[in-house]
Amino acid sequence: MDSVEPTVEGQERERDDGPDYQDLYLRTLAEFDNFRKRTERQRSESALAGRRDMLVELLDVVDNFERAAAAAPEASEECRAVAAGYVAIYRQLQRLLDANGVERFESVGEKFDPNRHEAITTVASAEVAADHVVDEMRSGYTLNGN
Repeated sequence: MDSVEPTVEGQERERDDGPDYQDLYLRTLAEFDNFRKRTERQRSESALAGRRDMLVELLDVVDNFERAAAAAPEASEECRAVAAGYVAIYRQLQRLLDANGVERFESVGEKFDPNRHEAITTVASAEVAADHVVDEMRSGYTLNGN
């Protein structure tokens, strides 16, 4: 049996002709880093979307508490104690919204902005200029200034 002893020249030729492991390593490292960044971005976007959806649903509850609080002064003496409890819960909800970057914005009297407002109808008004909001059915909110 012939035994072939590798020579230095043969090993150098094999190294030079073979795959470039350093380049392959660097490309794989870059691909993994891009994958990690993309996954983190998607996770962050998903968490923000879930938080936004929960806050939007909570706004309906806040609006209902506001309506209940507005009716409190007209209530009987017994009902006023219950109404005071509603107002305390409403304030707690407001603090929760504030802590999460939710802010109410005023619309009445402002120029209509289709990016912020939803129109139900148009009305003529002597008190409010054309293309301005006359009344609001529901409050408008922004999340983190948007």
